[in-house]
This record gives sequence, C-alpha cells and structure tokens, in this order.
Amino acid sequence: MKKKATTIYSLGRDLSVAPATISKALNHSPEISPELRAKIQKAAEAQGFKPRKINKRCINIGLLVQNYENHPFDFTSNFFGMILEGVARYTNEENIELSLFARNVDYLNSADLVRVLKRNGIDGVVIMCANNSSEFYTQLERQNFPYYSLISNNGKSDERLLKIDDYKVGYTAARYLIDLGHKEIGVIESPADSPTEARRLEGVKAAFAETGIDPAGLFMQKTMPIPYGYEGGKLAAIKLMQENKRISAIFATSNEFATGALNGLWGMGLKVPEDVSLIACDDYPQSAYTTPPLTTIDIPNREIGYICAKQVHRLIKNEPLLDSSIYVNSGGKLVIRESCAAQKSTRRSV
Repeated sequence: MKKKATTIYSLGRDLSVAPATISKALNHSPEISPELRAKIQKAAEAQGFKPRKINKRCINIGLLVQNYENHPFDFTSNFFGMILEGVARYTNEENIELSLFARNVDYLNSADLVRVLKRNGIDGVVIMCANNSSEFYTQLERQNFPYYSLISNNGKSDERLLKIDDYKVGYTAARYLIDLGHKEIGVIESPADSPTEARRLEGVKAAFAETGIDPAGLFMQKTMPIPYGYEGGKLAAIKLMQENKRISAIFATSNEFATGALNGLWGMGLKVPEDVSLIACDDYPQSAYTTPPLTTIDIPNREIGYICAKQVHRLIKNEPLLDSSIYVNSGGKLVIRESCAAQKSTRRSV
C-alpha cells in the first residue's frame, strides 16, 4: 500500500502543533522559538516535506474615481481616457496591475474604505474627481494608505496632489479673449463643487481686473447635472446667449462643454467665430477637426496620469516622492486655431 504524502496538517498532528506553527517554523519566523523551529524543520526534512512556494503577489494600483450625486462620471470622456492611458502606460512599464474603483462620494465617505480597497487587492490609489466633499481622505491618512490625488483633492492640503496651475489656465483663456477685444465674456462651468473650477474662475476674474474691464461683463453659467457633457454644454451656451445678448465670447471649462456649445450656437444661427468666439480647456484629438477647429488650453493629462501612478508606486515601496513642481507650475499651453477672432463692433442678434 502506497504511503500517504506528508502534509502540513499531518506533520502538525505528529508534532501536536497547529498547521500555522508548522508554516511559520519552516519560513524561519521569529515568532517560533529556536528549539521548536529546529524540531519542526528536522521532522519535515525526515519526512521529505517541503512547503509549497507561494508566488509573491503583484502590486495593484487602483484608479479611484469619485462620482457625484446626480452627476454621473462619463467614462467615455476623453479626459478619463487620457488619464487612464497615462496610468496604464506606467503600470504596463512596471509590470504591475491596474484596477478601477468608482463609487459615489457618499459611499466613499461612509465605508470602511481602506478595508474595501485591500479586500479588492488594491495597494494604493490614484484619486480622480475629488472635491470639498471628499471626507474619506481622513481615513486614508489615519491608516497610512498610499494615495496620490490627480488634478484636485478635498482642498485642505496640496500634499500628495498633482495639479496644474488652474488659476493660470483661467487667466490665459480670459486674457486671450480680452486681447482680441472682447469685453462681454460668458463662462460655462461644471455644476460640481470643484476646487479646480473655482481656481479657474479666479484666473478669469484676475484678467478682467488687470485690464480694467468692468466685471459686469463676465457672465457665469453652470451646466445642469443631467444632462452633462456635450448636451450640458449645448444647453448652457443657449441659455447664456438668450439671457445675455451682449456676449461676444465664451470660455468653456471642459472640451465637451465647448463642443456642445458649438452645436448650440449653430442651432441658434450664430457663427463661430464671426458672431461668438469660443475657447476650451483640454486639447483633445477631435479639437482640430470640429467646425471651426477649437482654440484650447492644452493640459498634459496623459503625463499627469503617468506621474500620479509613479508617485503611488513609490509610496507603496516606501520610496521618496518625486518633485512634481513642473506640472504644478504649469498653466497648460494655448493652442490657437480658428474658433476665436477679434470682436466686431456689431454682430447678429440672438
């Protein structure tokens, strides 16, 4: 009769110790006394037992996306695609895993988040779309869970935050329109309570103040939570032009808003840039192929995603963080195309 193979359980029974003790002894754990460790190792060798080698688990970086109430995140957006492309390029280069974790802000704030993330095998997170309501940062800090925020955070600290100079983004866009002679400018902004939007609007207002233009010529219009994106931009542009017929230029704080605004203005019989100039944040591939091609502020979203993933990886490995000031001090790059023109003394009525 063939002798049964020795297992960790049979070895434990023979020595009257728990299987966990056998495992620790064979792995040279200091929790086991030298005498017992030697006894177990001698018995295992005599019976030809070798513990099964366990492959080291691959590091997993999570892309944590915060959703807003009544404001669903668009995972088909170019912004998300470019960020994801940057994060994925880094994880591919390092041969580590990438997970997507998207939840409503109420869930993130109320859940035992670190436990949930670890249960999903996530070792650290790149955080997207955080805002002033993001209370879950306190838990991440308290439990020393590796994270790095992308573009925005809860507004309480600039530590572990890779952002650009949003003040400069708003200033650059507004100053470009002002230098073209525009004094009545509309701004299409997100409905979310975002520090990013607030800083961009501060930059717009600074450009008005610096050039001595009456701030009464600045008109704000938040998009509706639903519909969002292209349709939200379209409806916001229509409302802006219907309520403020003096507007000669629009700054859209997202590329989707601007593309939707193009359609809305066209539907009203207004031409871009002959009747209304239009400038957008973010330079996406289609920006060069709209009619007319969009003038934009190009923000390096791919690079930002890549560097954020790299920073999280370094935190996981207990390595010092890299200097990211090159991005923090950047206000994007103005890409001039054909959607902006000098203000005319008269334009078509709405």
